[in-house]
Amino acid sequence: MKLSRLLLIQSWVLAVLFLAVHFMGVFPDRPIADPQLIYVVNLICVVEAIAGVYFACRFFRFERVKHYLDKDPREQRLEKMQLVRTGIISCAIITTAIFTLLAPPSTPFYCCLITLLGSVLCWPRKETR
Repeated sequence: MKLSRLLLIQSWVLAVLFLAVHFMGVFPDRPIADPQLIYVVNLICVVEAIAGVYFACRFFRFERVKHYLDKDPREQRLEKMQLVRTGIISCAIITTAIFTLLAPPSTPFYCCLITLLGSVLCWPRKETR
C-alpha cells in the first residue's frame, strides 16, 4: 500500500514540476514543430488520458483481476494489484506531462490535468473491492 501511494505521489510531483516548467517558459522552443507530428502527439495524449483513467478506475472490476483476488484473498495480492493499477495511471500522468513540454498546443496540458484528476479517484486503499 505504501509503495503504491509513494509511486502516485511521485508521479504527481513530477507532473506538477513539468507543468511548472511549461508555464514558466524555461523551454520556449518546442522540439515538435511539424503539424502532422503535433496532431499525432495530441492524439496519443487524448487516447492515453482517457484509456489510462478508465482502466485505472475500472481495474478491480475486470474479471481476471476479480478472479485473481477471489482465488486467494491475501493482502499481498491486493497490494500487487494496487501497484499495477497505480502504475497504469502513473504512466499516463508522466507521458502526458512530458508531451506538455514537447508540443506547442494546449491539448497535452489538458490531458495531463485530466489524468491528474482521474488519479485522485485511484488513491490506493485497503478496501478497494
